[in-house]
Amino acid sequence: MRLISITLIALLAVSCSPQLTPFTTSVQDQIGLSDEQLKQVQFYTSSPIVIYRQVSNSATEVISGEIKMVDGRRIEEVVINSGTPGVLLDQTEKGKLVISFEAGKNRHLYFGENPNRGGVYSLMAKDWQEGAKVEYDGKLYLIKPASTRTILMVSMRNLKNYQVKSRRVSGRTVANR
Repeated sequence: MRLISITLIALLAVSCSPQLTPFTTSVQDQIGLSDEQLKQVQFYTSSPIVIYRQVSNSATEVISGEIKMVDGRRIEEVVINSGTPGVLLDQTEKGKLVISFEAGKNRHLYFGENPNRGGVYSLMAKDWQEGAKVEYDGKLYLIKPASTRTILMVSMRNLKNYQVKSRRVSGRTVANR
């Protein structure tokens, strides 16, 4: 009886969770959202994003991360779990989306269309030399290799709630007298 109850609870939880779809430009075009409407869309991560940086002994302020000891070094790590909701702050002129998963100035990451992965919006690095690097919270972080494949996800159910009322106007002509 207890197993049946646990199974029913698990099924209910799964059925209530949003069905997520990778975000692509074709999804954006299909829905027809303006830039302002896109800011109302809830984005999610497809997998965990883990960024880290080495902290010197003189750096004592850790705001958004957690200090760990790795091979005798102090490491600040920021973890954004799979399925974490994020919001669009801005869109760059090159089509990159600026997504924030936590409040705070400069606490955002860039996602851009990846043609090698079917046009999904993938986590973008600022620099790929000597490891993928991003700027976060005003500091330079390395991206753990598994996190570089993280993509943006959206709930299509929520996107379909956006309905754009549109009509075409044929114009007016001057009436002959």
